[in-house]
Amino acid sequence: MLAMKDKEKTKEQLINELVELHELVTELRGSETERKRAQEALRESEDRYRTIFETTGTATIIIEEDTTISLANREFEKLSAYSREELEGKKRWTDFVAHKDDLDRMKAYHTARRVDPDAAPRNYEYQFMDRKGRVRDVFATIAVIPGTKESVGSFLDITERKQNEEALKKSAEQLRFLSTQLMSAQENERKRIAQELHDGIGQILSAIKFGVEDALHRMGEGVTVPGGKTLEAIIPVVQNGVEEVRRICMDLRPSILDDLGILATISWFCREFQTIYSGIRIEKQIDIHEDEVPDLLKIVIYRVMQEALNNIAKHSEAGLVHLTLKKTGDTIELAIKDNGRGFDLEDTSARGTSRRGLGLASMKERTEYSGGIFSVKSLSGTGTSVRASWLCA
Repeated sequence: MLAMKDKEKTKEQLINELVELHELVTELRGSETERKRAQEALRESEDRYRTIFETTGTATIIIEEDTTISLANREFEKLSAYSREELEGKKRWTDFVAHKDDLDRMKAYHTARRVDPDAAPRNYEYQFMDRKGRVRDVFATIAVIPGTKESVGSFLDITERKQNEEALKKSAEQLRFLSTQLMSAQENERKRIAQELHDGIGQILSAIKFGVEDALHRMGEGVTVPGGKTLEAIIPVVQNGVEEVRRICMDLRPSILDDLGILATISWFCREFQTIYSGIRIEKQIDIHEDEVPDLLKIVIYRVMQEALNNIAKHSEAGLVHLTLKKTGDTIELAIKDNGRGFDLEDTSARGTSRRGLGLASMKERTEYSGGIFSVKSLSGTGTSVRASWLCA
């Protein structure tokens, strides 16, 4: 009887143990499922991280506490000119800093950031040097990875932007200088015109007034001048006045430009120029028809030519000038080259105070404001070449 009870108890124990074993297996299966889910989630997270890391659009690296680069993406390979195998675990971010001042500053940031992530700026600019020694301006963004001593750094190449900013700054400075000089030139031109009106037209009108008053006075006294000699004497003075007015008007804007066009104006100006400066010969080559030059460009072409030839007369000591106006395809080009002594273009541009410097700036501004491209080439002893071109589709 007792033996039967022991057997039943053993059987009951076995059933309980079997149930416990079943529960344990179920639990283990659940844990395995969770583990697989966790592994899958981790894999997906790593894939997302890797995708973001590789496709962020900027050069990105993971930096260890000892400054070693532990991970680099394709963009950083391009920026540094090193392969990933040459970078990861072998290079330090300090290897790519061009200047010592930047390096000292960034090392201090690196140390401070690992004590307190907010103790160093997240963004700053510095100069990056690749394996070939090429220096680029970069915008860096650095942040410590939470819970680690590692940091992630991304580097955006801003070299072109910096160059554009510098060019814009230089252009703005040139524009301010040109505006100041143009205001001064306008005042000087007003002064010159006022002086010419006073000395030329004013004196002529005074002479005419005196002659008419004298003739009227004689007529009032009954004095008869044979053949109207007094009035006849005034005619040459009036003619001089007409010529003087015409000369002033031609200086301001030649009427021939409106009456006959730019080609006739160029020929007229070259003849007048050679009459005044007999030691300078001009060789012209005109390969364009009048109707091929847009009306808005005619005054621009004239002013650029006028300024270029005036500069040659005043500064170049040239004896020969080649002047070309032609159309090639859709492009109109004005080229003026002399055989004079030339000049240092950089020095003139840097000083920016000579009349020649103002003349070059004026020609450049006129050309570019009208949609064209202006260039000047000159070296001391080799003459000067000025070109202005416009695309006229």
